[in-house]
Amino acid sequence: MDRETSWTSLMQAARSGDASACEKLLGEVAEALRPVVASRLAHLHCSETEAEDVLQEILIAIHCKGHTWDDSRPILPWIYAVTKYKILDAMRRSGRRRAVLSDIGIDELEDRMAAPATETVGPHELAQLLDHLPERQRGVVSALALKGDTVANVARDNGLREGAVRVAFHRGLKTLRKLAG
Repeated sequence: MDRETSWTSLMQAARSGDASACEKLLGEVAEALRPVVASRLAHLHCSETEAEDVLQEILIAIHCKGHTWDDSRPILPWIYAVTKYKILDAMRRSGRRRAVLSDIGIDELEDRMAAPATETVGPHELAQLLDHLPERQRGVVSALALKGDTVANVARDNGLREGAVRVAFHRGLKTLRKLAG
């Protein structure tokens, strides 16, 4: 079952009062969003504690505002929007304006949480896997996934269109998944 279908079912059950469905949904969302939030906030020089606080705010918003999700529409864009605005709120509160946060796009969040990791790869193995990617894909994957840069910054720094960056990132991740088995 894909994430969209699974999370939709869990949210519908949670809204009907199923506490275990709610707990499972929030656990899965936390697992998927934790690296995204940590990466985004690390890029802005926030601590791991601050990133975890923002993640908790996102989970609370999903739990408390679940009734605002229209279940005739996909749930993932709704979750991405909650995530985006909670990150923006945290940056406004902290006064950190080191990056333009309004460019956090749904596509970027979707790309960054594309699939749950089933097995971790150590830094040495990751470096070896990255060496198998073409230069452009290697640079894009490193910038987005490892350094936490934005699609807009990577595009600007490499003279590419944002769409080309997203395609290179998607293809690079797909190749890395195949190589990692």
